Amino acid sequence: MRSTMMDIPLTITSIMRYGTSIFGDREVVTCTEDGTRRRTYAEAGRRAARLANALRRLGVDADQRVGTFMWNNAEHLEAYLAVPSMGAVLHTLNIRLAPAPRIMPSSSMPRWYPGSPRSCPTRRPSST
Repeated sequence: MRSTMMDIPLTITSIMRYGTSIFGDREVVTCTEDGTRRRTYAEAGRRAARLANALRRLGVDADQRVGTFMWNNAEHLEAYLAVPSMGAVLHTLNIRLAPAPRIMPSSSMPRWYPGSPRSCPTRRPSST
C-alpha cells in the first residue's frame, strides 16, 4: 500500500526552496509612501539566506528568539523565511499596538530585532 506521507519534512526551508525555484520569476511587491518596490521571489530567497547568515554571525543560533517589528513588506517576508530556516524562533510583534500592550514577560522577550529604523525606532537587543 502506498503511503500518503511526504518524503521530506514540510519546513519553511523546503517551502522557500520550492517557491524560489518554481516561482522565482514572480514578484513580491511592496507599496510604500515613497512608491512601489518590486523584487522576484528568487531575489527574496537570496536576501533571506543573507539575513540568516548575518544573524548567525551576530550570534543567533537555534532556539533563540528573533522579534520583528515591521510592516507587511518584502523585508518582513525575508525575515519570515530566514529566521525559522536557521532554526531560530520568529516572534512577530504587532506594530499597530499602543506601547503598553507591547510589554511581555522577559522570558518570552526576543533577543534580536531586525528591521529598519523607520519601522522600528526602538529596536535593540534585549539583555536576556
